[in-house]
Amino acid sequence: MGSDMNSGHWEVLSNLLARFEREPKQIIGRRTTSWFLVGEEIFKEFYKLGLTIEWQFSRIESNYDVNHICSQIQSNVGWLQSFISLYPNLKLDFEFACSSDDICQVRSGIDVLLKGFANLNENFDSVLRELTEEGDVEDFDRCLKIWIETGHRPDFLGETNNVFLEHWWWF
Repeated sequence: MGSDMNSGHWEVLSNLLARFEREPKQIIGRRTTSWFLVGEEIFKEFYKLGLTIEWQFSRIESNYDVNHICSQIQSNVGWLQSFISLYPNLKLDFEFACSSDDICQVRSGIDVLLKGFANLNENFDSVLRELTEEGDVEDFDRCLKIWIETGHRPDFLGETNNVFLEHWWWF
């Protein structure tokens, strides 16, 4: 798959990241504010990119679009960390009120960013390490395991046939 198939994702990601940067960063209890909703859309778009490249992360190449996205991520890394660490607390619940599709897409999108953008350059690798550690991806995974093991994950509304087999949270 050439970069033509991916170009739509780069444009959407760039626009979402620019919007994410502009949104006022407000945390108001358990209320999802606009920056949080844009953050969710960013990682869902990374998930769609993963589907497009058929989870073959080597297809994410260092070109203008990727470098531009990396720059935007680097500019927003603190708030992206906050999004990742807050997401399970705001979206995972035990009342079946949230969408399994959205939550699993966001977690898969995080994985696309962390694995697909690794090894592009040393500087960005340190940003990804910081995002992983400070965003507390391990805690996100711990919450997902509890959600699944206790039987509180709702059924999926959409298609799950093309998800990456290493993404255990779908199964």
